[in-house]
Amino acid sequence: YLNSDESETLSLTVDIYNELYPGATEDEISLLKRLIPDNNEQIVAFYKLYNGIKLYCKGDTSGLQFYSVGDLKELNEEWKEGYSDFEEDELYEFQKIGVAFGEISHSGNYFVFFDGKVFYDDHDGGDDTIVGETFNDFLSKITANPADFLYERGCYTRY
Repeated sequence: YLNSDESETLSLTVDIYNELYPGATEDEISLLKRLIPDNNEQIVAFYKLYNGIKLYCKGDTSGLQFYSVGDLKELNEEWKEGYSDFEEDELYEFQKIGVAFGEISHSGNYFVFFDGKVFYDDHDGGDDTIVGETFNDFLSKITANPADFLYERGCYTRY
């Protein structure tokens, strides 16, 4: 309780920080463009500024992570492995050919870029939730209210 006054609303304050990594190299941007060939202008512009980020960090824990270009291949292999027991017709298009670039840390739920949009692949939900009509729309939703963004995804960080 705030100030130990039980008549007030519950409150939790956590000192957090963000980690923003320097922009991707020209070679990494070329790789990103090969991984995401269509409607990629906004995500490419982001990676030119930041080659990976960790948001809402406390110690070794982060709330949300975008992986570096160099880690995207491994991330996508891990993500696709989760669908190895599925038939092709059981998957959404974004799961077949989209590119995972981030996740709510340690959740197994990935942010996937496909057809200029950002999808949220919730391993519990099994639907095709769009969390951004564009990459910049997705970023705006994260920064508008981070706690609500994570809560609405059904995940939260255990600090």
